[in-house]
Parts: sequence; C-alpha cells; structure tokens
Amino acid sequence: MKHWLVIALLGLSLPATAFEALPDESLSAVTAQDGIALGLEYGVNTDASGNPLASLGGCSGTGAVTATTGDRCRFSWQIAARTAGGGEWTVFKNSYMSLSIPTLNIGVTTTMGTIGSSTTYFDATRFQRENGTCLLPGGSCLAATIDSLPALTLFYPAGATPSYNPVGGVSTGYDSVAFGLTIGRMSMEYGATGYLNDAATGSFLSAKIADNNNANFSAIKFTGKALIYGF
Repeated sequence: MKHWLVIALLGLSLPATAFEALPDESLSAVTAQDGIALGLEYGVNTDASGNPLASLGGCSGTGAVTATTGDRCRFSWQIAARTAGGGEWTVFKNSYMSLSIPTLNIGVTTTMGTIGSSTTYFDATRFQRENGTCLLPGGSCLAATIDSLPALTLFYPAGATPSYNPVGGVSTGYDSVAFGLTIGRMSMEYGATGYLNDAATGSFLSAKIADNNNANFSAIKFTGKALIYGF
C-alpha cells in the first residue's frame, strides 16, 4: 500500500527568519480576522488525480503479491484474537481511494452576537454543572452572556451554485469535497503474512464510489458556517 498526503496552509504571512516569541502586547493586538485556509489531499494507492498507481499495476493485477507482479494495490485489516492458520486478514484487493478538500476556512469571531443565543445553535444547560450551577465566567448562563462568547468558525466559500442536469447525469458546482473509492475484490486470507496472499481467489464484496463527471471521484457541496464555542 502506498499513500500520499498534501496539506496547504494559506492566509498566513510568515517571515523567512526563524520563529521568535512575540511579546504579550503584540499578541493582544492579534485578531486573526484573516483566518486560515486549509487544503487537504489524501490518497491510498493513487496519484494526485485519483488514478490508480501505474507502479502497482494500475490496481488491476491478480495473484499473490510479489516484488514485480500480482495484485500489489491493496490494503488489509488483521482481525484481533483470530489466529486460524496463523492469523486472519480481511484483504481489500485491487483497491484504492482518494480524498480532496480544496479549501476549508478557519477563523474566529470575538462575539457571536444573536447567533449565540439562538436556541437553534445552543442549549444553555450544556454550560451548567450537574447541580445547575453555570460554568461560564461570572456564573451567568443568560442569552447575553452566550452572545458575548468568542467562537472558532469553520466555513466553506460559497463558490458557484451547484446544478444537476439529469440528461447525461452531468453536475457542476459540487466542489467542496471530492471522494473516490474502488474496491476491486475483498476476501479473507490466512497466515502470518495473509495480507500478501491470494489463496481466496473469489470475492464477497466490491464497491465503487465515483460519479459521471469524474471516473475517480464523487463530488460534494457544502455551504454555511459552523461555530465551535464554549471553551
């Protein structure tokens, strides 16, 4: 199994010199209004485009794994406390997956305003001890106190409005998350190195997650904002 991981941090202005501690007066002036944009790409047995690695036979090999032949595009789970034949393995053969999140924004807000006291977003009892005593500063769990709390925000850029055309099954604007999964064969193998075996040539499961727009990915659209507060 081979995998790759790329994380991009945007919106940060870092000097070329070594990191230095900031004095308290400088930190107190930081508002983090620009926030951070995160991009994540993760692949197992794939390249950056979600294609199965050619170096592993393009995930189309068959037979036991060797240095140069066989189905080397696989990942496995070993079942604990199951020692039949030296060990039991659930082996995903001819398998690969990719995950891509182009942009996830992280920011802060010094106060939540009326969003905080909306009962859609919070339950005041979550800020209380079991005996009903409020845990917030000043011992007040009133709406005004909740409104004044700072919060960490997670949000996706709005981007284009998604659309779907049933003729041909073509969609556009679904660009928040792309996920693809292919499981060519799945079987049980036995032995200390069962993850390399191909004694069970049959399969009890196969799966494919993709869509009409991309053979390797299924796209998802998220909008809106999540507030993380109460810390």
